[in-house]
Amino acid sequence: MHSIRIISFDFMMNFCRNSTSCKQCNHNCLCDLENDIEEEELKNNISEISLKLGDTVLKQDSFVSQVAFLKEGIVKKVLEGRNEKNVILNILEPGQFIALPELIKAARYPFSLVALSDCKVCFINRDWLTKVGLLNRRWCEFMMSMTATNYAFIYQQLATNSTRNNYGKLASTILYLTGPGFKNDVMNLLSRKELAELAISSKESVNKILQQLHHDGIIKLDKHRITLLRRDLLEKLSTLG
Repeated sequence: MHSIRIISFDFMMNFCRNSTSCKQCNHNCLCDLENDIEEEELKNNISEISLKLGDTVLKQDSFVSQVAFLKEGIVKKVLEGRNEKNVILNILEPGQFIALPELIKAARYPFSLVALSDCKVCFINRDWLTKVGLLNRRWCEFMMSMTATNYAFIYQQLATNSTRNNYGKLASTILYLTGPGFKNDVMNLLSRKELAELAISSKESVNKILQQLHHDGIIKLDKHRITLLRRDLLEKLSTLG
């Protein structure tokens, strides 16, 4: 089980500074806005922090003051429920803004973000970014496109998981985790409990189905590792389930 460490924003802004200049970063999350901004202003409004596996990057229901951009590592976006019954909305890799609702003046974060690996996250002052970003058409188009893509995916996942049985939901989840959208082996970063939270199922059901898929030669189980062997059969199961 991952240990939990919550990082406060006061700590970030008072003690963390960029290890590299925004003007030297390859991600270009500001769409070249940084080229027209003094280095000191960037440092005063952007802080980079290193996080460990299991750290809570953002906590559900905490007050919004920052925009978070994932520079390195992998995180999960989680809806926290009662009695530790959580739902993982999606998994995010580097090069993405990992918290977007704050850009539309949300008062609190509607989800938590937890590190699935060691990460580097850039926290950007929301009010400052809104002020400088809204004056740049390219940045606005970039953010609208990213927001639409993220929410369309989440809606699709929820629709998929609400219309399939447990076999179909788990098959769809494995296809998602092993698909072309990921550069890393994200599936094997997840525990069985987390896999169940992503599939909106129970841990017991996930374990049972994984054993059946292993027996049928669709996947290979090696201790805690899962290897997909027959994507074609899993796609059929996802469709029919």
